[in-house]
Amino acid sequence: MELLSQVVIAILGGSLALTGVFLANKLAEHSTEKRNQQQMLRGNGEELYSLISKWSTLVFTKHLALYSVMRGELTYNEHLDIHNNSEGMEGVDPHRMELLIYAYFPKLISQYKLTRLALEKHNIIVNDHKNAYKQNDDGYSFIEPFQRAQIKFEQESDALKEGIIEQLSAINN
Repeated sequence: MELLSQVVIAILGGSLALTGVFLANKLAEHSTEKRNQQQMLRGNGEELYSLISKWSTLVFTKHLALYSVMRGELTYNEHLDIHNNSEGMEGVDPHRMELLIYAYFPKLISQYKLTRLALEKHNIIVNDHKNAYKQNDDGYSFIEPFQRAQIKFEQESDALKEGIIEQLSAINN
């Protein structure tokens, strides 16, 4: 009987030890998975921030010479030459930006939509000015709305970048 109780105690002790090892491994595995997921999210967030920064800078710089056209200092063709010779879309991938937002940072979708809307309004003014220019209309009337549209786009893209920073900060906590 004493031998039987020693065997039962040994089995129970071994079972508890195995259960402890199993739980420790599961906890370590879960911790590693969480850390890997955080690293992936952090990397995607940093990439998204970089893409948004390049995109917003590109929108501003590509249209900078348009102010001179609106004031009558440059022709539209001269503006297009400057536009075409300036930095292109290298490093800017709108499809990648959208994928990162929708797949990994859904809390940013509404701000992204506001940013896109601001860009659409900006582009409408650019297009309206182009059409007016073709009709030999004065471009001065477009300066103020164009400036407001650029400022609005910059504000919305800055808010989007701030949202990315908030999301990245939350990953670390």
